[in-house]
Amino acid sequence: MTLSAEQTATYGRDGFVLLPGLLDAAEVATLRNEVARLAKVEDECVFREGEAGTAKTMFRMHEADGPTASAPFHALAHAPRALGAARRVLGDDALYLHHSKVNMKGAVQGSVWPWHQDFGSWHLDGIAAPDMTTLMVMLDESEPFNGCLYFLPGSHKGGRIEPFRDESTAYKL
Repeated sequence: MTLSAEQTATYGRDGFVLLPGLLDAAEVATLRNEVARLAKVEDECVFREGEAGTAKTMFRMHEADGPTASAPFHALAHAPRALGAARRVLGDDALYLHHSKVNMKGAVQGSVWPWHQDFGSWHLDGIAAPDMTTLMVMLDESEPFNGCLYFLPGSHKGGRIEPFRDESTAYKL
């Protein structure tokens, strides 16, 4: 996928750009089926929560082998339409994949993710500068009542913010 000049400018201004239609309905359905399959895997790459041990986060789906390896996620991580967009916004053809992750958050139930800056975690992984981007695919319709994700447009221009726990931004049951 080639981003337009307007999309690239939007990314530069806001720190994100929406790419509706990047995946078609059949591709999204395939990824949803993979998530359901992988949620049953018992491995350290699948983090669980609660008494029922519900899968919350899964890692390493992009890899060619391993317990959470997934051909559809591997294909997405290497898809020219995704890589083209990343190359354009980063201004660099030499890309690498830091990690792949699926976050699952049931509406009302399950834990929350308070406001945070992704680079805070990447920095702890040894990433020196925030010259990375994220491809995020929403597999469910996102509505205010079901735990949707919010972005703060332009917040990427403020630099790295030292991570801290802010309970005031977390939903409390």
